[in-house]
Amino acid sequence: MEGARCIPGVAGIDHIGLTVPDIEMAAKFFADLLGAKPLYDVGPFANADDWMATHLAGHPRGRINRLRVLEVANGPTLELIEVT
Repeated sequence: MEGARCIPGVAGIDHIGLTVPDIEMAAKFFADLLGAKPLYDVGPFANADDWMATHLAGHPRGRINRLRVLEVANGPTLELIEVT
């Protein structure tokens, strides 16, 4: 695209992270819409410092209940993050 500007050095997208209120509902949505398949789940995670606010723009005392990574065909993976 002529005249388009991009960030220097960008070679592609590895994953896209989304915070969701219900990980099962979100996983079903992406499975139905895009054919996404679960790769793995991890969690829960909680920190006593401000990690959630710094990295996820969430409440400083928020908690990651579960994190699920979904595979979507040949594209980047989706990382669903259920937080409270």
